[in-house]
Amino acid sequence: MTTVEIWGARAGQTQSRLFEEIRQCREAGQRVLLLVPEQYTLQAERELLEQLNLPGLLDLDVLSPRRLGRRIRESAGHSPKAALDESGRRMALAQALSLKQEELHYYRRVALSPGLPEKLSTLLMDFQRTGLSSEEFAAYAEELPSGALKAKAHDLLLLWQTYDVLIAERFQDEPTQQFELVERLPESGLMRDAAVFVYQFDMLPTPLCVLLATAAPECTRMVVAFTMDKDTASDGHVFASQRRSAAELTGWLRQRGIPVQWKWLPSEPDGRDEALRHLEAHLFARDGAVYPGDASALTLHAAANPYAEAAFAAQTLQSWHERGIPWQYMAVALADAQGMAGILAVTLQSAGIPCYQARKDSAARHGLSRMLVGALRCISGGFLRADVLQVAKSGFSSLTRDEADSLENYAITHGINRGKWLRPFPYGDDAADMDELRVRLISPVEALRDALRRAKTAGDSVEAIFRFLEDTNAYDRLMAREEALLSRGMAAEATQNRQVWTILMTLLDQLYALLSTQKANQRDLARFVESGLTGASISSLPPQPDTVMIGEAGHLMTGRIDALLVMGMQDGALGSTADSLLSETERRTLCDLAQRAIGLTQQETCALRQSDFYRTLSLPRRFLTVTCSQGGQDGTAFRPAGLLEDMTQLFPHMVVSGGVLANDVAPLSPAMALDALPHHLRQAVDTDTPLPEQWANVLRWLYFDPEWHSRCQAVLDALNRHGTAIFLSRDHTRRLFTQDKVSISRLEGFAQCPYRHFVNYGLKPVIRREYEFDPADVGDFYHAAMEGYAALALKEPDFPDLPDEKIHALMDTVLLPLTTAWADGPLNETPSLRLQGEKYRRTVHRAAWMFTHHAQHSRFRTVGEEVVFGEEDGLPPVVLTLHDGRKIALRGKIDRIDRWEGDEGVYLLVSDYKSSHRDIDPTRLWYGLQLQLLLYLQAACEGLDGNPAGAFYFTIQDPMVDTADVKESAEKAIAKKLHLKGIVLADVDVVEALDSNPGYSFTKIFNADSSVASSSDGYTSEEMAALLAHAKKMAAELADRIRSGEITPSPAVIRDWNACQWCDCAGICKLDTSIPGHEKRELPPLKKQDLLTLMANDTDAPGNEEDTSP
Repeated sequence: MTTVEIWGARAGQTQSRLFEEIRQCREAGQRVLLLVPEQYTLQAERELLEQLNLPGLLDLDVLSPRRLGRRIRESAGHSPKAALDESGRRMALAQALSLKQEELHYYRRVALSPGLPEKLSTLLMDFQRTGLSSEEFAAYAEELPSGALKAKAHDLLLLWQTYDVLIAERFQDEPTQQFELVERLPESGLMRDAAVFVYQFDMLPTPLCVLLATAAPECTRMVVAFTMDKDTASDGHVFASQRRSAAELTGWLRQRGIPVQWKWLPSEPDGRDEALRHLEAHLFARDGAVYPGDASALTLHAAANPYAEAAFAAQTLQSWHERGIPWQYMAVALADAQGMAGILAVTLQSAGIPCYQARKDSAARHGLSRMLVGALRCISGGFLRADVLQVAKSGFSSLTRDEADSLENYAITHGINRGKWLRPFPYGDDAADMDELRVRLISPVEALRDALRRAKTAGDSVEAIFRFLEDTNAYDRLMAREEALLSRGMAAEATQNRQVWTILMTLLDQLYALLSTQKANQRDLARFVESGLTGASISSLPPQPDTVMIGEAGHLMTGRIDALLVMGMQDGALGSTADSLLSETERRTLCDLAQRAIGLTQQETCALRQSDFYRTLSLPRRFLTVTCSQGGQDGTAFRPAGLLEDMTQLFPHMVVSGGVLANDVAPLSPAMALDALPHHLRQAVDTDTPLPEQWANVLRWLYFDPEWHSRCQAVLDALNRHGTAIFLSRDHTRRLFTQDKVSISRLEGFAQCPYRHFVNYGLKPVIRREYEFDPADVGDFYHAAMEGYAALALKEPDFPDLPDEKIHALMDTVLLPLTTAWADGPLNETPSLRLQGEKYRRTVHRAAWMFTHHAQHSRFRTVGEEVVFGEEDGLPPVVLTLHDGRKIALRGKIDRIDRWEGDEGVYLLVSDYKSSHRDIDPTRLWYGLQLQLLLYLQAACEGLDGNPAGAFYFTIQDPMVDTADVKESAEKAIAKKLHLKGIVLADVDVVEALDSNPGYSFTKIFNADSSVASSSDGYTSEEMAALLAHAKKMAAELADRIRSGEITPSPAVIRDWNACQWCDCAGICKLDTSIPGHEKRELPPLKKQDLLTLMANDTDAPGNEEDTSP
């Protein structure tokens, strides 16, 4: 009887010996079968042809387990049941979860969560691959004590049994197929009299162990080779999983009486650099064996971020190629393929380096899949905005990309959600255009919904889905996309594109069979399809010759590698990412009960991950470069993996480069050169040293190349902006900023930050606002309510002596039309928003009450609400004279003007309604950040021929007060909290006319000796005139600066406030505070007396002395 040989050898020691054994078997006339992992089949065939110098493989079979199974079925006959792939398996488990949700003990609340079928499939696969049946699991579950594990076991058993029932009549899943192959193997004769070699597996699944044990008696030779060492080796812990797998195979062989021999192959010279051999032998041993020789084959590099890491990778690959290493003998192993693959691919393409990424993408990520899942979600979820937009932006709907973006903007701005997608759009000037897009998008989805409602069987449901794909011209769009990809030379993407249609058709066939005669409800149908697509993978094309192979560490199946780059070696790269439904303790308990290993323990998983990196780092023959990022794309700081510290201890003379500030990337392409150039320019300027010759040449080439000149010039322009003011050209300034009228709020915005003013009033981006009752809407509502109330109240003959009931009745009259408009707005969407609306109602009721009570203590009477100036049919504008003698008009709208005629003439008071507490800030007033109230007063006095009595902020709030006293005391406390804030003429008659009860409407102005209180809002007539004159003068200066084209990023800062707070321009602002001279504009705080002194001396503002004209 044949003795099965199990080989154990360290990395790089197996292939030549195994291939020699294969050569000898062929020469002896034996049929040879090489069994390898799926992803290694093509590479194994190439290596056999090359190393054995074969003309072909007619007498040598290279098979993966899947291909082996296909060959066995072809020879011994197919099962009458169809194969259930991973997509179908997940759909079946999703169906089981839906059917048994109410009977679940542990997973009931999460039964319908999207990720549960995937985790459930993985766990059941672990059970099934050990040969465990649901009946055996039921017996073990009975022995469990009460607790979380027993509840989980109950649910797992129930779902397993339901799953078995669902697939029993029509399907075989993968574990069942694998065990059935064992029974069919002898009949097939596939391995009879063959020399069988098994190679490159990390671990052998239990079904494969059983199959090999069954085949062994028929084989002339069987060799199973593992990359592993003894447990007594200094790094033996790394190979724990492989030794376990070898031991399991040994157990199955001995059960059948088949002799087994373990052979530990000694290490022999293999042509690798001595430093690399030392690394393989000692890295995971942690024995401190320092390498004393030349370690130039090894390099560690710390990049600032993933982009810099990718650029360094391109430079390294190019340097190896220049040293004579062909592209196909290089490889890149990624510790985190998902996070780094895209960045690396774009960078290598930019650098002109041919590469191939060995990866599988989820079919659920393809646009066609996203459209179908989005449509089903729309139907089951009530047309949520996110689901509708997923259909619109999938690339397979009837909308173009621009149309989908426009529809998205419209939906967000106008709150289109749920049932609103099914009705004509009534909002905005573009409603008709947007509704045409809505109809084109939604009509096929509505047709699918109606068809699913009419469906009586699974066949009807599946047919409805297929009709939806036809209605949306999905196949034609798929083919058009394929042609477009091929025309761009993207053959791999085109092939993946075609696979999606096959996956969808297979999925629909399996869905039909799983549902049988049942009709799935719409919610479950969406879940089934989504679960199935998540489980389906799109394969890559085989690699082209002369390309750099890119793959995940541990899964890089390639031949000869002279130079290897390992990327993404941040802390945690070697950690396990397994996420199981069972904890480590729970899994161990079940293993003990079942007397067999179920899946991998956490320790074994970590060991397997270490083994991945051991094999990866052992691949190169001449060069190994390991890189890490010190920060993420979002600025998160990373630590290097502990393995890098181990390498530096083993190789103290190894090359270590990089760092957060390093920028030593070579200019491999114009795009990469332009990215790196600013760093070298800035370094040269800041250190006052010449630009390195290489980068000086790069600068000259970019500057004089017609295609790159403008972008290079932009870099140079940015370099020269060293703390100086930035101005637009005269032509741009003339077109953007030479209007004859300007608003005061615009001037204040410029004073806060000239660059933000440029963006808001020059570029005028349309900011996409969420559909909500935002502060601007609240302000409009408050203004409208107060204007309406004043109009009604002033007509009352008893005003201002109105009882509270009358005040509230009048406000209710005003609110009726205003709040009716809320019916279709955000304030009627949810109970919490309706409560918010009630709060707004209470607030304006309080404001009306306060307005009336202020009037009861005042002889001033309202003469205007929402008074416009500087516009047609309004008051005259405030005219500013600019430095060149030109005139510009100020326009605006005053919330309220009150008038009183005293012995000295007519006095006017202006009020500005605010929803938050506001007061005059001397600092803001002096520097032009708070001019509105004073210029409103100026406009009123000029337009109505009156004297300035004051200007106040009227706070519209409904404050809470802490008092247990009677109503009168509470109202006094409220009035105090709502004191008017601003400026008032410190004239006894005017103050008494404004507030006959000193301290009721605003803080007291006079001391006991009739002098003006220093802390009050009172100003003498001279001071009042100076305030108004300063406001007008500052407005003219700001208008002058706007018309000069100034757009400097110079945000103002006052104490804890700065102009960057709540700024919508943060994403495009060019202010870099790390550059000297580019700091924010600190404005020294001023008190009232400071302001009066500055105005009395008529000095310019501190910090504004320099000439900022272009």
